Amino acid sequence: RIGSAAAEAVRAFTFHGFGYRLIHRFKDRLGLPPQIRLVDPPRIRRLLRELIVEHNLYREIAAQGVASAIESAVGVIGSLANNGMFPEDAAAFCDRWRSRLDGAKPDDIEAAAQRARLAEFARHVAAYAHLARACISRGWLTFDDLILHPVRLLRADKGVADICRAEWRHVVVDEFQDVNAAQIE
Repeated sequence: RIGSAAAEAVRAFTFHGFGYRLIHRFKDRLGLPPQIRLVDPPRIRRLLRELIVEHNLYREIAAQGVASAIESAVGVIGSLANNGMFPEDAAAFCDRWRSRLDGAKPDDIEAAAQRARLAEFARHVAAYAHLARACISRGWLTFDDLILHPVRLLRADKGVADICRAEWRHVVVDEFQDVNAAQIE
């Protein structure tokens, strides 16, 4: 029979709820200001629009319009976040991709197509990096940040990881088949 103290120690959270608690507790270690808040997707899209214009990120595809660039960027950023990739991870991936293409012949059609895909992906990665920095400075959290910031904390800060391991010795996940790579980490 479990005692009442043991039962009171049991906590139940969603991944995002658990992430929010870690972020709130260790926000100083993430470089977040004292006041943080969860912001909705429309606000993030407005900020992304400002950043795209300010940094002239999609000048090569201006004919498609900023709204199209925003939707495309949001999709790529969401995919990167779900896979636990931070802007710096995605930038390193771009560098590796670019290096693989450096030795290709100028008339190689497949390499030319890959360069075009890389250029589009690199624009999204630049938008992701600007967005992440702007959100940190404002103390804004996206829904994806509720997973990514705890991953960053636990990867980079051994003290935080040790505290978490000591406080949460067991984790039970319901519906494990529905989790993404970032949540698994």
